[in-house]
Amino acid sequence: MKNERSEVNDRLKRCFRAIFPSLAEERIEEADSANTDGWDSLSAVMLLSVVQQECGVIFDVSDIKRLSSYKKIYEELCNKA
Repeated sequence: MKNERSEVNDRLKRCFRAIFPSLAEERIEEADSANTDGWDSLSAVMLLSVVQQECGVIFDVSDIKRLSSYKKIYEELCNKA
């Protein structure tokens, strides 16, 4: 289980780096829509699209507003694993 969570963490960080390249590595796990420059509706859709491709999951369009932070996306991915 720990290895799965570590893999989810690594994959999710790659996704965040792809969408928010100026976000410092040490800030990724604290990132959310309120504290991350450039996190708007378009980048939220792009982020979840990249996460879906990277992690092989499917999110519903209604999830976009709810999955508004690294932590929430990470938790959702762990629940789907």
